[in-house]
Amino acid sequence: PSLSARVKVCTCSGFHSVSPLKNRTSLEEGKAPLIRVELAVVRLKAVETDLLITMSMPTTTETMKTMSNETKKENERKEFSPLFQLVLKSLDIKDWSLFG
Repeated sequence: PSLSARVKVCTCSGFHSVSPLKNRTSLEEGKAPLIRVELAVVRLKAVETDLLITMSMPTTTETMKTMSNETKKENERKEFSPLFQLVLKSLDIKDWSLFG
């Protein structure tokens, strides 16, 4: 983040499996069964506050089926999406008094 204060950032990513709604045997057409989730916690020590930034992106079953198990593991550890990186890089707090 491009913040005026030093911050600590912890990140992680993974996949969330989506099940059909109760009393249904399958997901509605066009619904993604897997969601890639990217998370970042930005610790603002000076104001004793944490910011949680999340991004969720649908992933198709076909995409996951074509990946080998090793590729899936690598994908879970891969760099974050360009959009998520842009969000983190552009984070800027203009008014620190918002944090009391």
